[in-house]
Amino acid sequence: MEVQDKIPVEIQGRRYELEIEGLTPLEAGSLAAQVEAKLKELSEHSRVIDTGKLAVLAALNFADELRRLQAQHDELREALRSRVHTLKKFLEEASKNEKNTLP
Repeated sequence: MEVQDKIPVEIQGRRYELEIEGLTPLEAGSLAAQVEAKLKELSEHSRVIDTGKLAVLAALNFADELRRLQAQHDELREALRSRVHTLKKFLEEASKNEKNTLP
C-alpha cells in the first residue's frame, strides 16, 4: 500500500495536516472550507466563544446532516428497488403474454 503524503489545510488560522486515503489536495481544501464556514456560521449565531465547543457543535451539525442524507439515500434506494421490482413483474407478464400470442 502506498503511503499518502499529508495534505496541509488551514482552519481558523490553524494549520492541520490531513492523511485521508484517496483525498486530493483540492478535496482537502474544500473540506477545510466547509468546516471553516460552519464554524463561522455557528460563532455568528450563538454565544459560544470557546473554539473547542464550536468544533463540537460543528461536528454535531455535520453528523446531523449526514444522518439526514443517509435517511434520504435509504428512501431513494427503497423507491428504486420498488420500481425495479414493478418493472420486472411487468416485463415478465409481457413476456408471458407475448409467448401466448405467438402462433
